[in-house]
Amino acid sequence: MDEPTETYAFFFSFQAVKMYAKVGLMPNGAVIIYSAHKPDRNKGDTL
Repeated sequence: MDEPTETYAFFFSFQAVKMYAKVGLMPNGAVIIYSAHKPDRNKGDTL
């Protein structure tokens, strides 16, 4: 995706389950959630 955002990928816990998320911060203050799901077990802790 070629969006005009500052993009961040990170891990977080939700109800004791490790999750992966990727978000984009728009210049106008809006937040775009690109994905939020359990991490791919083949990638492990790699972002």
